[in-house]
Amino acid sequence: MDTGQLILIGGGLALLCGVLFVLGTVLQALGVVFGLFGWLLEIVVNLFNIGPIPGCGCLLALGGLGLCGLIIYIVVNVSATCSGPNPVNFCMFFGG
Repeated sequence: MDTGQLILIGGGLALLCGVLFVLGTVLQALGVVFGLFGWLLEIVVNLFNIGPIPGCGCLLALGGLGLCGLIIYIVVNVSATCSGPNPVNFCMFFGG
């Protein structure tokens, strides 16, 4: 073997090590992402199966989200009256 072939073999092995390092890092990161996705999916499925009737937990979660949306809607509409001539007592929370 001449020196040129040894340099090419060494460079190829170094390149292979670099590619394997990057590939291993990317696969590990993808494993973490897919593991997180699987964990979230498991929580959703378990939430759906909570309670004596399957789907009861899901209905409670949707009801809670709906209640939060309703509260936000009410606060936004009531706070819109703070700049008017007759502000409600709720405006005192905002310094109005």
